[in-house]
Amino acid sequence: MEHSFFNVVVPITDGRLLVYNSLSLDLIVISSDEYGQLITGRYPEWHPRLVDLANSGFITPCAKTQYSETADRDYLYKKSNPFIHMTIMMTESCNFSCAYCNQGQNKESEVLSEQVVNEICNYIRTTSCKGSDVDVSWFGGEPLLQLDTLLKSSQRLQEACDSTGAIYRARVITNGFLLNKKNAMKLYSNNINVAQVSFDGSKLAHDQSRYVLKGIGTYDLILKNLLEVLEEAPNDFKISLRVNVSAANLHTLPELIDDLEKRRFNQFKNFVVYWGHIYDPTTSDIDDAENIDDILLSHGTFGKAELEMNRLLVSKGFRASHTINETRGNCIATQSNSFVIRPNGELHKCYIPVSNKANACGTIYDVNATLQSEIYQRWNSWSAFSEDSCSKCRLLASCRGGCPINYISDNYKNMTYKCPPSKMYFNEYLFDRALRQGIVQANHWDEQRSPTSLESFMIPELTSHLEQLR
Repeated sequence: MEHSFFNVVVPITDGRLLVYNSLSLDLIVISSDEYGQLITGRYPEWHPRLVDLANSGFITPCAKTQYSETADRDYLYKKSNPFIHMTIMMTESCNFSCAYCNQGQNKESEVLSEQVVNEICNYIRTTSCKGSDVDVSWFGGEPLLQLDTLLKSSQRLQEACDSTGAIYRARVITNGFLLNKKNAMKLYSNNINVAQVSFDGSKLAHDQSRYVLKGIGTYDLILKNLLEVLEEAPNDFKISLRVNVSAANLHTLPELIDDLEKRRFNQFKNFVVYWGHIYDPTTSDIDDAENIDDILLSHGTFGKAELEMNRLLVSKGFRASHTINETRGNCIATQSNSFVIRPNGELHKCYIPVSNKANACGTIYDVNATLQSEIYQRWNSWSAFSEDSCSKCRLLASCRGGCPINYISDNYKNMTYKCPPSKMYFNEYLFDRALRQGIVQANHWDEQRSPTSLESFMIPELTSHLEQLR
């Protein structure tokens, strides 16, 4: 037996190790002596300890085979899976005008047409099958400005899914200004049961950047809306508060958490908070993107803040979403059947540069031609297993490279750091998880040996094997 290439080892006190496997996502505590002896024949093959660790991927008959099979499964999942994810822009119009918006400042007013909805339904009927998922994110601009059209369109997509036996799942991405309990129940009755609400920190910070009329903030109204929805809507209507973090609001985040606690948001299990690292909108070559260099945070600064704020959330009884990246490549951009769809039917593979027409790969009116386009092929052929910076990393099985735009887009690929910011504090996140699971105690953390070292994630023995695979 061999140790898995995907094992992340965190030394803790008393000669023990906290070991995480990025393929199985399992976490164990084991003595360093036992971990070293697992592959020396100390245990017979039938021994329960050996069997348990093999079933969780920590040990394997051949680490190179396990790695190659993971790469093969990643490819099949993205290229052969009937799963469809669509991010559908109802409109690019918005009642806010945030400086960092990846759709620029002067947004087009076109609304998703019935003709485009018809084509989307045709795509679902020809691509989905019984039991497959059709996952839809209703996006904008601000999609709730066109709520009636959104609801009718959602009904049409539900009918298309029903005709093939596919399962329709949907969420809305909104600024929350119009997400009152009446509108939330309309969404819920149309199988849209998740709302992601964008936010900008404490009351002062939020109201300085998110307003309908300058000088009239939206903080209190949005939180009032969300609290009423949580109190009245069924428990399976979920709200995710996405707090966009920048240098302008970084210092206000504890104040926001305190206020959310005072307003009793921590009482709701269907409410989560996560922290958004703002992308530079000028990198997407949008003509009217505002330069926000003075508020952008480095990956290291954001990663540290994310860790600290998640710890504060948990200490106050909140659910914190998105810590270490364990998406396993579940990104619309590299799944062959998935698209971002603009109101005019234009198809993109990523929502970040969606307002840059040069990034379009085709239209919903001719999906077959889209599949042959150079832009589509660039996204569809990408794999983190082929990237030098990813392929030798022990976290590859769980994060699959993180955000693909960092590697595929010409404007992003020169970034010096491309991994999820949480990687910089990966060991700390693992230890926090182990604390919650009760398999370690706080005094087991070794200040000298336990903290994250990015070099420890590299797999040097993989070099010759990767050359053979390529």
